[in-house]
Amino acid sequence: MLGGRHIGKKKHLFDERYHQQTNRMEARSWDVMIVIYIIAWCMVIIFEGISFSFFLITAL
Repeated sequence: MLGGRHIGKKKHLFDERYHQQTNRMEARSWDVMIVIYIIAWCMVIIFEGISFSFFLITAL
């Protein structure tokens, strides 16, 4: 790529803080997804009971 290094510098892709921030945001997104899965799991148990959908959510 001819202009890749220049574009990467402009977007701070080679900066250590960029990688730290990206890792932190990925960790937060995993935290949010775990909470959403737990809420969905509880709702499936309450509304559907223990059936196929319960095992499907549990498998996810």
